[in-house]
Amino acid sequence: MSKETATYTITPMYYGRFPTYEKSTLQFMHDQGVKVDSPSVGFLLRGMGKNIVVDTGPGPLEEMRQLHPTADLDFPADTNVVTALAAQNLRPEDVDYLIFTHLHWDHCHNGEKFPGKRFYVQKTELIYAMDPLDIHINVYESPKGGMTPPWAKIISQLKIVDGDVEIEEGIKLIHTPGHSPGSQCIVVNTTDGLYLLAGDTVMQYENWEGRGALRRIFSSAHVNLLDFDASLKKIEALNAYILPSHDYKVLENKIYPKQ
Repeated sequence: MSKETATYTITPMYYGRFPTYEKSTLQFMHDQGVKVDSPSVGFLLRGMGKNIVVDTGPGPLEEMRQLHPTADLDFPADTNVVTALAAQNLRPEDVDYLIFTHLHWDHCHNGEKFPGKRFYVQKTELIYAMDPLDIHINVYESPKGGMTPPWAKIISQLKIVDGDVEIEEGIKLIHTPGHSPGSQCIVVNTTDGLYLLAGDTVMQYENWEGRGALRRIFSSAHVNLLDFDASLKKIEALNAYILPSHDYKVLENKIYPKQ
């Protein structure tokens, strides 16, 4: 475990849910046709006098329904990153900076609610988001499909990083391509050791726990399985506690590590 002196707490924040998500999208080649309830989760890091947000979730429900008409969505108006922060007695102006695990639409809306704040994103993710393959146009809300991606509203606030970088003591971004070209995980030092905020590199605990002969299960939402496999091995080497972005089990604890 890390010997760093800087430590943080991690509070999961609920942004809404996908009530009937296709399970084989979460776990590649498993349970085709099975529908599951999948939450959208972001995180608040607190420590060293700072408040840091990881992922800002989807946008307003009606707008999301127009942009993603085939998806079953439940994002109540009073359930978003701003209201989640308010529940922690924080306002957007109290946030020091934010981090995007990647630029898929359900992770990076609401940036305009944080004027003047930095948003960390991987260089490879931003480049791909500008010109994705056709199959990924919708998930990036790309201009190629006549849409305006949410990150475009805050492009001057993006802090672009390239690869692994420790942004300050106790918080490190690691590049974990596979789900998307520029997916990144956040390694956070706590009083109980290292935690890893996995974004969609690990969508649910079931992906990490594996099944049968499969040590890990990929998500079928991916761009490169060889990269994905290397990223999972990279995460394994950290020996960190994993917190996925689409698993209700993460929400069972109000704070990590448990107080």
